[in-house]
Amino acid sequence: MVKVKCQECKKELVGGAKIEEFDPIEPTTIHVFCSESCRDKWLSAIKKKDK
Repeated sequence: MVKVKCQECKKELVGGAKIEEFDPIEPTTIHVFCSESCRDKWLSAIKKKDK
């Protein structure tokens, strides 16, 4: 079994990632998330850093 952690809340996900997203700054990096809300929080934080 694969164990990964959510990028935002650090919750352990057994069996692999539910949601994956490529990093907009470093396109060879994939981030994993447990839910859409965690992904949205991460995306909004990334967009704030860009400004």
